Amino acid sequence: MKAQQETMALQNKAGASPLAGCLPALIQMPVFYALFMFFPTAFALRQKSFLWADDLSSYDEVFKLPVDIPIYGDHVSLFPILAAIAIFFYMKMTTGQNSASMAQPQQEGMPDMAKMMKYMIYFAPIMMMVFFNKYASD
Repeated sequence: MKAQQETMALQNKAGASPLAGCLPALIQMPVFYALFMFFPTAFALRQKSFLWADDLSSYDEVFKLPVDIPIYGDHVSLFPILAAIAIFFYMKMTTGQNSASMAQPQQEGMPDMAKMMKYMIYFAPIMMMVFFNKYASD
């Protein structure tokens, strides 16, 4: 707690704001949302194929499931699976580099960040695969 207070005092003295790093993300968020809404409805992508996907304006179904899973859908798409694998390996590499530099003693009342990151390495790719299974291939 004392370290946090000292950090805040130092930031106030230097004129730095912890929220200043969020401003660029907030500025580009509407652009990415517009792109996210545009690509599934783009006429130029309809009936265009890429690798195994026959239509880029739809999902790339490689396997049809016999039942409809509520959030996942009734098919398996290969692009979200490949993206989840890529995200997993990327997170595995970057957290391996960061874990040595983050070796700090556990503060009382604070969550164990190393343990949370270990779970996020597995949780984030699975959630990405589930959420993007129904979206267009582009």
